[in-house]
Amino acid sequence: MEAARLRPPSRNSSNMRASHLSLFAVFGLGRLAAASLPVLPISFEERDRTFFVARSGNGSVHIHPDRVVIGGTTLRFLHAARASRLEGVGPAAPSTYIGRVFRRSFEQFPQLAIRGLYPGIDAIFHGNGEHLEYDLQLAPGVSPNRVRLSFEGARRLRLDDHGDLIVETASGMLRQMLPRVFQNSNGVQQEVQALYVLLSQNQVGFRLGQHDRRAPLTIDPVLVYTKYFGGSGSDAASRVATDAQGNVYVAGSTTRWISPPRTVPRRSPHPR
Repeated sequence: MEAARLRPPSRNSSNMRASHLSLFAVFGLGRLAAASLPVLPISFEERDRTFFVARSGNGSVHIHPDRVVIGGTTLRFLHAARASRLEGVGPAAPSTYIGRVFRRSFEQFPQLAIRGLYPGIDAIFHGNGEHLEYDLQLAPGVSPNRVRLSFEGARRLRLDDHGDLIVETASGMLRQMLPRVFQNSNGVQQEVQALYVLLSQNQVGFRLGQHDRRAPLTIDPVLVYTKYFGGSGSDAASRVATDAQGNVYVAGSTTRWISPPRTVPRRSPHPR
């Protein structure tokens, strides 16, 4: 079992503003520089009452009552309650998709809740710019040890020097930032120290510092993922590597020209 130090190194704000997680693809056609695309707010679309789709400029994510699917990787809430259910939160905005042979109407919500994810625990999904956040809201007396995450389809999990969780997959890397954990006491927000604990078989838990078990608790991780790149032909990624500046390089081959992925800020959306 591997864990970061309980007091991880502080992030230098000036360095973090200047640092970016830049993506480059190396193919037979040459090196593709990351493109700057407009940031779109995240919205949540209900699909067939069984799952929601979260859309942003980085792509789409499928959210089910017990799991989150990002490309070929599934973040599963292990041992989630069977009675958990999805619920759109906030004012609904009607939208219509018009295809070649059909027309479909659906609703979009600014937030999405998984009610009863675990006994006494709800998960609230929302956007923070182009990032996807989910707040684990724990009722008083509920242990955070109930929550265990599994990353299916991951090749490797590791913790970086900041305590962020890095999920290495065949398609690239997914980053889940060190969670912000807090409690509200008499109208004052109290921060709680927290870090990830790596368990067996690509599973992750949380370790929290001292907190008031009689008060509600919120665990707020941030998912950073990139738009999956590829063309209409055959694409294959053979290697993924990073350098000292945090740049990511993907090597492989393609039979068609592809669009370069977008640049993803390395800076945490959480104020530190």
